Amino acid sequence: MPWRRRGPPRRDRATGLDEETARLVSRREGIKVVLAGAVASAGSGYRVDVRAIDAFDGKVLTTASRTASGKPQVLQAVALSQVSPPSADW
Repeated sequence: MPWRRRGPPRRDRATGLDEETARLVSRREGIKVVLAGAVASAGSGYRVDVRAIDAFDGKVLTTASRTASGKPQVLQAVALSQVSPPSADW
């Protein structure tokens, strides 16, 4: 008898959530802020853009754009310590 996977099908790991779905899940789980962004090639490096979005009203709270010289530096480019919240309401 062949082996069959039980339960829901797995999602492709490369598939992410769109912003609307991420906000919906965040509201359901009581999370106030969603991070959304993109990484794009920029010459010999990368440009990283990140937005912090209010999960309840969709308002963009703050943004950050950084460049990275290579793949290993992409996560360092948007380290949370480099982004300041716009207010104490966060």
